[in-house]
Amino acid sequence: MPTKDFTTKGIEALIAKHPAVRVDYFDKAHKGLCLRVHGTSAVWYAMRRVDGKLFRVKLGPYGDAMGLKEARAKLAELKEKIEKGEHPQTSVARERAKLAEARAKDRERLLSVLAPKWLEVHQLPTGKRSRTLSVPIVRDYKRHVAALVAEFGDRDIGTIRHSELHAYLEGVRLRSAAEANKAWTVLRRIFRYARGALNLTNNPAADIDKPGSHAERTRVLNRDEIRTVWRACLLAGYPYGHAMRFALCTGQRIGEVGALLRSDLVEDGAWWIQRTNKSRRRTDVHLASLARAIVESCPKFDDDKPHVFSATGGEGPLRSDIWSLAMRRHIEPAIELAYAEGLPKLTGPFTRHDLRRTVSTGLREWCLADHDAVERVLNHAVSGLRAHYDQATHRPRVEVTLKRWDQELRTILNPAPADKSGTVTSLQDQRRKRARSA
Repeated sequence: MPTKDFTTKGIEALIAKHPAVRVDYFDKAHKGLCLRVHGTSAVWYAMRRVDGKLFRVKLGPYGDAMGLKEARAKLAELKEKIEKGEHPQTSVARERAKLAEARAKDRERLLSVLAPKWLEVHQLPTGKRSRTLSVPIVRDYKRHVAALVAEFGDRDIGTIRHSELHAYLEGVRLRSAAEANKAWTVLRRIFRYARGALNLTNNPAADIDKPGSHAERTRVLNRDEIRTVWRACLLAGYPYGHAMRFALCTGQRIGEVGALLRSDLVEDGAWWIQRTNKSRRRTDVHLASLARAIVESCPKFDDDKPHVFSATGGEGPLRSDIWSLAMRRHIEPAIELAYAEGLPKLTGPFTRHDLRRTVSTGLREWCLADHDAVERVLNHAVSGLRAHYDQATHRPRVEVTLKRWDQELRTILNPAPADKSGTVTSLQDQRRKRARSA
């Protein structure tokens, strides 16, 4: 094994003209210091004998950070540790462990790692009450997490600036104010989680204003509009037209309607056992005649394709994020066709959630249902002691209420002839007239 009087100039000349054969050169002045040269690269090693056994310890690659002076200092440090009884392999293992730990911590700071971890933790039960999110909300969260990762890539979350987040949300807002609000919620929660989990010094998402502020909607369809929308849904056909008619029959959220499984339908299709929803509790929804007829008219797919309403042949649900596009492509053109058939024109644009508000208002105003029964049908969350003690399914009340709504819908869709005054009498007015004449 060749030995050399190492100098910086001599080492650089040796590396520059060395052939592509690996050779170990040893320092004459410092026993055990080895420079392994291979082509145009070189690495420092320390050769030390411990308990009669020779060990090779890598000190580092030759360069500005590890020149001749630094390599000799590193060798002296290693000798001192061995004299104190520390094994050289122990030092190497400790340094490797520190490096692996540092790399793991750096990886945890990547947005592509942290964001999915936040979503997983966010769904876990905490305390006595489960915070498990409903399926539509989880689906929205996953979609926005994927969009954030696609936008910022494998960035260290601590390097993402406030201006970048603001520009990202502005881009989402230009497409949809509602989607921008969801993205804002996800983004703020991820950064709040990161600040606690990673001890970030600042939170660039903390003071970002909500991008898509909009007024609460109060739109309710009148009886003529219900008839027009129902006909448009019939013309639009499966799956979106069927799903919207089903939502109008049951008053359920469109995301929960889109996730309906055939296995959720029990008792010959008379009941829908809803286990995943926004209120995070089981809800028994009665399917009256119109709702059951809609389900029966849906195509039946194979057993491994369980969804009732699906744009993918039963393999997946009707995703909530594509409904805006579906309304433009399928429902709105069908409304124009309904106008051509002579049906009344809508007084203004409507959204799919307006159907739920229409059911609630119709139950109270036309069917004279009490407030508590309507709340049970709509499956609004119950708070306070009542949520703790009242675990009843309220099936009888839900069944009676939805049957009355089914009958009212039939009256709306097939209006009675006008009376002598020239006005159409509603089912409610007919009941009152019969009560007065009795």
